[in-house]
Amino acid sequence: MTDSFDNETRRLMRRAGQQAQAMPGLLGHALAVYAESERMDGVAAVAGWLSGEIWGDNDLARLCVSRRPTVREARAVADAFGLDVSKLVSVLRRVEVAEAMAAGGSGSLAARRDDEGNRDDE
Repeated sequence: MTDSFDNETRRLMRRAGQQAQAMPGLLGHALAVYAESERMDGVAAVAGWLSGEIWGDNDLARLCVSRRPTVREARAVADAFGLDVSKLVSVLRRVEVAEAMAAGGSGSLAARRDDEGNRDDE
């Protein structure tokens, strides 16, 4: 992936990608949680594992600021960013479990799965 952004835009994108890692509704947060749980060297390492490629700062920022998909939406995100869909689903599920455990139980995970099962495919 290539980019044609000026230095200021690159700086802002890098900052947005970093901030996204602290926002649970964004994919960057899920990647950060996964990286920590698997003792990986940050979201860039997870993105590299998901795609088999080295990611530039701008492309990584675009990935991180993307809305965190449900498991059912994973294929569209994987296709858009060139990720392995089965690995992305694994990341999303692992993060769901980690968050449910941190919240003190599996009730929220079960509710989310029930909700996903009752939604129409988009």
